[in-house]
Amino acid sequence: MTPQLGTPDRWLWRPRPRDHARYRLLCFPFAGSGPRAFQGWDRWLAPDVELLGVRLPGRENRLAEPAYDHWPTLIDAAADALAPWLDRPFAVFGHSFGGQLAFQLGARWSHEPRAGLRLVAVSACSPPHSGCTHQGLARLNRKPLFATLARWGGMPEEALADEAFTSLFEPTLRADMRLAEAWHELPRCRITTPLAAFAGTDDAMATPRKMREWACYADGGFTFTPFQGDHFFLHQHPRQLVSTLTSMLRSAAI
Repeated sequence: MTPQLGTPDRWLWRPRPRDHARYRLLCFPFAGSGPRAFQGWDRWLAPDVELLGVRLPGRENRLAEPAYDHWPTLIDAAADALAPWLDRPFAVFGHSFGGQLAFQLGARWSHEPRAGLRLVAVSACSPPHSGCTHQGLARLNRKPLFATLARWGGMPEEALADEAFTSLFEPTLRADMRLAEAWHELPRCRITTPLAAFAGTDDAMATPRKMREWACYADGGFTFTPFQGDHFFLHQHPRQLVSTLTSMLRSAAI
C-alpha cells in the first residue's frame, strides 16, 4: 500500500516531504523524546533521501495518548503504522531506547521479502545480551530521576529543572524506561541485512566495547563507527552522522 501523498501521519514527522525520494531514513528517538530530536537532519540529506522521524504516542502532538509499556504491543502497532512507508529502499536508525525499537522492527522487516529494508543502525544502545545498565531508573523519585538525566546530558539542566515542563513528558519517559529495562528479556533475534553500530567514545552506558558486540547479531555484515562524545554524541556530530548513514544506505541499496 502506497501512502497518500501530502497526507499528515500522526506516527511520522516529515520535516521536508520528498514524495518521490529514492530512499527513506526512518529515525527513532531516545526515551521520552519525539522525532524533533532529529531537527535539522534533513538539511544534510541529498534530495533523493527523505527523513521520516517516528513519533510514538505520548509525545509532541500525541501527548494526550498514553505511551506504550508493553514491547509486543508497541512493535506490532509501529510495524502496522509504518508499513505503507516501506515501499522503497530504506534504513532504520535509532538512538538509545530508539535503537532498541529500531532493532526489533529491523529484525522483523529483514525477514520480510517485500520490505525494502537495506540497513539497520543502532546508536548508544547496548546489545541485548549485555543486560541493562540503568535498571530501576524508571522507579526513581522525580528529583533523582531528572538529576540522572541532567548528568547524561540529553537535555539542558534548566529545562529539567522546570517542573511544569517535565511534568508533561514524565509519564512517557517512565514508560519508555520501563520498556528499556525489559528489552533484554525479549527473544534474541538476528538481522539479515547490514547492521551498523555507533558509539560515543566517552559513553559510560553503551560503551564502544559493548557496541562492537552487536556484530554477533549481524548475518548481513557489520560496521562499527565511534564518534567523539558521550551518550548523546548525536547532538554534537549530527552532520557527520547523517552523512555516514546516507553513505551506508546507498551502498547497501546497490
